[in-house]
Amino acid sequence: MIAPKKVAIDPENPAIDPENPAIESPNQSIENAINSLEANKNTKSKVLILFNEFKYEGVFGRNDIAKLISISYSSAGDLISKLKDSGLIIEVKGQGKGKYCFAKKKN
Repeated sequence: MIAPKKVAIDPENPAIDPENPAIESPNQSIENAINSLEANKNTKSKVLILFNEFKYEGVFGRNDIAKLISISYSSAGDLISKLKDSGLIIEVKGQGKGKYCFAKKKN
């Protein structure tokens, strides 16, 4: 008879909590940063839409924001100011004036 193998992972008591993993993906990091933003729920959802559209690689400006989330040009400017102040976006050089991208969190 073959003896049963011992399993190092106990399915009843996993070492990694699926609700609170120790390692975050970059998207989880940005979502946490958006959630901690001092803004109302509606603004946070607009920022999340913006991130889902452009990710870290996309470059966007005031016009892009206004069209994507259906807000006025001046409201898009206010959102840019809030995101710049919070460090969520950074200005991109060489793409024209007023172009931004999401800032990657440094380890």
